[in-house]
Amino acid sequence: MCMKLGSDEFETVKSLMSMTLFAIISDCLDVDITEIKESDLMCRDLGMSKSKAQEVQRLVGDFYDGLEVDFERVTTVQSLLDQVLTDQFSPIDRVLH
Repeated sequence: MCMKLGSDEFETVKSLMSMTLFAIISDCLDVDITEIKESDLMCRDLGMSKSKAQEVQRLVGDFYDGLEVDFERVTTVQSLLDQVLTDQFSPIDRVLH
């Protein structure tokens, strides 16, 4: 089976990772997945509390090899996605360059 969700491989992987993060956010914060936008503020728009942030952290760590999200820097869904992408792709970038 072949799936393409973006203009190239990176965009496809980014889209798949976004879908995973949206599912985690939806599950932890009890928000309809179709209503989550990358520009949403995690606390104000989606209602993330400290305890919910820990739940998001646990699930992100489960999906992404123990990744620990720096919630001091996470304000939006996009900033969470950026942290995950940076963590997951920086080892590959170091090998390629």
